[in-house]
Amino acid sequence: SLLMLQRTTPEDGALVRSPGQRGPAGSGVYPTLARLGIVDRSTPALREAVARQVAASNSIGAARTALARQGIVIDHKAALRYTYAFGGAAIQARTHAFSVGGDDAPAAGIQNAHVVVSLDGGRIRLKENAPEKAEDTRSYAAKWREPKVMTIYVVKENGRRDTRINAVIDGTLGDADQIAALLVGHLRLLGVQHAASVTFVADGGSWIWTRTSEIRKAAGIKEERWFERLDYYHAVEYLGRFAEAIGMAEADRHQWLDDRKSSLIAGDVDSILSAIRGADENATTAIAYFETHRPRLQYHLGRDQGR
Repeated sequence: SLLMLQRTTPEDGALVRSPGQRGPAGSGVYPTLARLGIVDRSTPALREAVARQVAASNSIGAARTALARQGIVIDHKAALRYTYAFGGAAIQARTHAFSVGGDDAPAAGIQNAHVVVSLDGGRIRLKENAPEKAEDTRSYAAKWREPKVMTIYVVKENGRRDTRINAVIDGTLGDADQIAALLVGHLRLLGVQHAASVTFVADGGSWIWTRTSEIRKAAGIKEERWFERLDYYHAVEYLGRFAEAIGMAEADRHQWLDDRKSSLIAGDVDSILSAIRGADENATTAIAYFETHRPRLQYHLGRDQGR
């Protein structure tokens, strides 16, 4: 039986392991259990429970406390080990799914649906080991990294998210090309080319908009079903920062911004540009920003067409 693996003691006394130490060949493995996913004294269900709790908690200690309430008592190192193992297995499963692909049939709820795709970047500090300064001394360098996150979800005719269909959220610490490839993989796996429309929403980052055409083509989405929109809240934030930067009084700034919001909702880009020029005739950067994204500011069309 595969479960009855015989352990032998080395003839050389120097190779005999002390209590609590592993032998030269490691700790051994049970192939049948490994085939079932039972490794490192854990089942797949246990690793999933630990990984989910660690991801949802603000520290490993908080995760361990929450797990203990569920009857899962685990030490710090094991919690990290199971979390990394589960994450690695998830990435492998995703890579396999992308390589195999779908059967050209859309996922449930995608056929003739209105799909929204969003891409964004952020900032996060990662604690990494720095060169040791002295013996038995460890220091860390918390460098800034940019996580890139993608979201895919379905909206109903009224524009609200259809909660009956699970959203897809994924991300990477890789570069712009890696997140674009990741997004294409999910779009193809879901069969989004069968959707009635696909609306791509993002902020003003040029690294995003220079890749949207390639993303659409790689995902097999027809041009007439593809719509691009500058994220409304980022557009409002940009206008607010502009008004503050030119020294507009707070009371005037609030009223000015409220008027610009109405113009945005109506898709009246000319009115926004006129207001910017009226506030600062040298505002070339702000004017270029809204001129560049003019086609992506037609929010009223999406509302009228149920997107």
